[in-house]
Amino acid sequence: MKRFLAPITFFTITGALALLSQFPLVLVLGLFAAIIPGLVLLASNTVFAYGLALLPLYVAAPELKRASWIAPVALIPALLLAVVPHIIAKRDFEAFVAPYQARDYATPPSVTVRS
Repeated sequence: MKRFLAPITFFTITGALALLSQFPLVLVLGLFAAIIPGLVLLASNTVFAYGLALLPLYVAAPELKRASWIAPVALIPALLLAVVPHIIAKRDFEAFVAPYQARDYATPPSVTVRS
């Protein structure tokens, strides 16, 4: 029963914080009140998203001793969450910069993304 309640509690708390962090006024008040509440609100979206991505691994954890292939398969959503947004952002950035580089003859065209 405790194994069933742990994810419900985690997702309830992080989901509520992620929902609160969608309002800019709440973020500003959290940062003005003290640094820690504001930082918790800023990080809550990431914690909630990675919690959802790692949920298959949590569900498959009791079976890991019998079937070791489950762990890499269960980590696929977390790896996709870590990699795909950067690929999309790089593509969008290059598409945004391309028209400006086409008009700029003074500098050589070199696009780099800093992260």
